[in-house]
Amino acid sequence: MNNNNQDINGQNVDGQPYSNGNGTRGTENCDTASCKEPVVLERTVCQFHYTTWPDHGVPDSVEPILELIRLIRDVQPAEDRPILVHCSAGCGRTGTICCIDYVWNLMHRGQLDANFDLCNIISEMRQQRMAMVQTLEQYILCHRTVAALFIQHLKLADNPFNDTLDSIEISDERDEVFDESSEDLGPVFI
Repeated sequence: MNNNNQDINGQNVDGQPYSNGNGTRGTENCDTASCKEPVVLERTVCQFHYTTWPDHGVPDSVEPILELIRLIRDVQPAEDRPILVHCSAGCGRTGTICCIDYVWNLMHRGQLDANFDLCNIISEMRQQRMAMVQTLEQYILCHRTVAALFIQHLKLADNPFNDTLDSIEISDERDEVFDESSEDLGPVFI
């Protein structure tokens, strides 16, 4: 398609709040046609907007992130359809969501192995886009959220450790992770 000759007609459907109140979900149906070729492609675009995640910060809990990823995956009709993720700069929050979603996808495809290394995954993502997962808090949030994903996944499996899994808590307390001097570290380069 020639982008200069492209017509996009959209119909906006009012946004609906997530059940947790941290964002909105809107759907837009777009018809796209090229003037060069009279082929009409119809796409449904579903937009999720996480409204309470502060720039350079992290949410207070991992649950809204897990809910957002679940909602995104629920509306994605097939794995070959792209998901567009972007924050103000396309680095910190974007990288955090992409990292967590990537691990979610590995887990659901049964592609996790004994050599799983979240630090390496983030480093590889940074080869594609610098500053993905921008701060130490975001890096720790990736680990906390992935740990919660693992626990959820293990609870779905029939195993003798389910009682033990119920006793594991993913702390939302930053005081356990940071001391006063570590909060001023600036961007984390892994």
